[in-house]
Amino acid sequence: MKTLNEVIDSIDTELLTNWLEGYAEQLESEGRNEILLLNIDREDLEKENPSNISVIGSVGYGDWESLKNFIPDEDVNEEIEESKAFIAEAKEEVTNSEDYDFIFHRALLLCEKQYVWSLTLFTYS
Repeated sequence: MKTLNEVIDSIDTELLTNWLEGYAEQLESEGRNEILLLNIDREDLEKENPSNISVIGSVGYGDWESLKNFIPDEDVNEEIEESKAFIAEAKEEVTNSEDYDFIFHRALLLCEKQYVWSLTLFTYS
């Protein structure tokens, strides 16, 4: 039997991105500066069946303490580092980025409280 990491590693990342796109776009369309936490059970993940993905909660983007209620502390630390890098990249894409407010829309997929994949979009005004 495959370990959960082996299952996760065997799935095409483009497929995972497609699963999360609608969730991130929903956050974007609603202007929500949030991390949406999603769960997929192991069986559905192994069968690459996204139809039973469920929303388990959401936290404000950057509310790392609240995120600890959903994922282990070491994963929160990775989220912080990834967020810093993503924010820097987003600001590089926008001319005169210091003149704008950025809103981040992140969908984070978990299986058995373990990170599977994520997608982050941003808007600015």
